[in-house]
Amino acid sequence: MSENPAMPQMLNAQWVDKTTPERFAGQTVVVTGAASGIGRAVAVRVVAEGGRVIAVDLAEDGLTSLAEELGENLVPVTANLTEEDAAQRVVAACDGRVDALVQEPGLRPAPASSGPAGWCPAR
Repeated sequence: MSENPAMPQMLNAQWVDKTTPERFAGQTVVVTGAASGIGRAVAVRVVAEGGRVIAVDLAEDGLTSLAEELGENLVPVTANLTEEDAAQRVVAACDGRVDALVQEPGLRPAPASSGPAGWCPAR
């Protein structure tokens, strides 16, 4: 059986975590659910790759810890995104620039199907 040279050899390859230092240079990324889990990992990666993160979460302690870890390139915003005024505070923290949005909070039902009046935190 011949190998297809166009296909990468993935069966025996190990995951290699490579950072691209300037991939997000000059960019602002809003990350919701940033205090823990996937949201936190995304925030850490974006800052490591030169970006500025607006980190949004209900968990103030988690955001404080993340801000201490990542420094001036992370702007923590403690907010309950099920409340309309919270979104306005997030926008204000962006200083007029958003290059990407990573939505990682637990909400149920899907916001697109219910609108702000029907949003509720995941339990």
